[in-house]
Amino acid sequence: MNNDNSPFRGLGGVIHNFNAGPSILPKEVFEEASQAVLNYNGTGLSILEIGHRTPLFQNIMDEARALVKELMQLDDAI
Repeated sequence: MNNDNSPFRGLGGVIHNFNAGPSILPKEVFEEASQAVLNYNGTGLSILEIGHRTPLFQNIMDEARALVKELMQLDDAI
């Protein structure tokens, strides 16, 4: 599929998503996520290989919950 004439292509050849749903993520987000798939925080393990019952994965979940609470301005009672 040739996207050279895509209605979503903006200046500099960057494609923009104007559809409902997920928005465009900064390039840095993709770079960090791709690195975590290969080697999460220098552990030598992919984030995809970490057991969901391990302390390392619990740290990931704790950070995710804290970020959601912060973004949604929720207190700890919820």
